[in-house]
Amino acid sequence: IYKALVESGIRRPFDLIFRNLAVSERKFRSLFDNMNDGLALHSMIYDENGTPVDYMIKEVNPHFEEILDLPASKVLNRPVTEVYNTVEPPYLDQYAQVAATGKPYHFETYAGFMNRYFRIAVFRPDENQFATIFADITEQKQTEEALKLAMKKVSVLTGITRHDILNEVMVADGCLTLFDEATPEEQAEYLSMLRQVVDSIQRQVEFTRDYQDLGVNVPVWQPPGKIITNILSVQKGLQDVHVTVDLDNLEIFADPMLPKVFANLITNAIIHATGMKNLSFTMEKKNGEMVLHCIDDGSGISPEAKEKIFHQGFGRSHGLGLYLVTEILSLTKITITETGTPGTGAHFEIHLPEGTWQVP
Repeated sequence: IYKALVESGIRRPFDLIFRNLAVSERKFRSLFDNMNDGLALHSMIYDENGTPVDYMIKEVNPHFEEILDLPASKVLNRPVTEVYNTVEPPYLDQYAQVAATGKPYHFETYAGFMNRYFRIAVFRPDENQFATIFADITEQKQTEEALKLAMKKVSVLTGITRHDILNEVMVADGCLTLFDEATPEEQAEYLSMLRQVVDSIQRQVEFTRDYQDLGVNVPVWQPPGKIITNILSVQKGLQDVHVTVDLDNLEIFADPMLPKVFANLITNAIIHATGMKNLSFTMEKKNGEMVLHCIDDGSGISPEAKEKIFHQGFGRSHGLGLYLVTEILSLTKITITETGTPGTGAHFEIHLPEGTWQVP
């Protein structure tokens, strides 16, 4: 009787427990291996002060390998800075917070080092660990961005056609109406105004041609140093200007229209930088991003105009150029600002976030 009680009361429950655990493990493994999202288990790496400095991939599911095109053999038990070849561990602050507090977190992000968008959910399975479940939403984001860009382009192009060009036509019509009854001196003035109107319409039509091509082709890696050198080889108006191009082997991930960015900056310097003797293009690394500097020693830009120069239509004659510059750069999250001091020259800074620049 005692033996039977031991057999049924102790051994069998443990057998049942282990059997249930085995079944649960198989179910978990099946879910782990067959879920449509990528899943990875990580362990935090801390320095001697307990500060998180990196994290290591401990386990991945098959969809991790498929989505990122990274075999498990090349990522397991390696710091992610080595796996992804980045200076800083991606999203370290967010992941360290989850590992420390156990509070789940989810977000959408553009991973510049992969040029892809992801939806990521993070949770803590154990102390000093975190797991990520992620999906590649690049196609969805590209569709959304393409739709937004298309709607914006239609609005901009329609606005130019209906407003700016029609206004110029009205001015031209007025000049022609007054021309026949004007004195020779007045006729010369009206002809000059007509030429300015025609030039303005031509620039607006050229802008619409360029703008309609914006975002049509996928971004590519391009060498700004070579682009600028090619522009300078055919550019007029720089005979008395010393130009410096010191960009090493820098490459920028941007829309194929990137040459128009530098063509506009150079043209604007020639037109607006009164007294310019020097023009330079240099680069500087700051906090994981690269800053490309375009500096001249001309008359500079007034404080009230620093932001407005990038707006559509600022300045009747040349406002469309810098607006196009910002639109081209923004397609890959690159930004441009003007930080020069009036009276000493203009200083354009092009900020290249991580993933949009490289020096091979």
